[in-house]
Amino acid sequence: MLASSPMQSDHATPNPAVLQPMSDAGYARFWRESVAGYADDKVAAGQWLAENAQAQSAAEFAGLLPQGLATPDQHLFEIVDAASGQAVGHLWFAIELRHGVRIAYVYDLAVHPEHQRHGHAT
Repeated sequence: MLASSPMQSDHATPNPAVLQPMSDAGYARFWRESVAGYADDKVAAGQWLAENAQAQSAAEFAGLLPQGLATPDQHLFEIVDAASGQAVGHLWFAIELRHGVRIAYVYDLAVHPEHQRHGHAT
């Protein structure tokens, strides 16, 4: 049996983060980074060819978010550092019906690269 011990971090405890509805500017960044990241993942997994990946990724995102931020049952939030007010990441989830039960399906949860390793995901 493993002994339990408190988690330790090299970083000071971060400021609390809050979720705020995604702004238009946040959505533009989310779209740009997430479409590119999804395309890269699909290419790395050997599922898509590199020359078509960006277009395929954008098409899948457009299918899931046809009305952007206003798409029903799709919820997009910015993760915001409470002290500075700066967006440090995002959360995208959908409310879906699966086997007769409403669930929350998390599509994407990310901390922006420049804010990684600063305790925002701990």
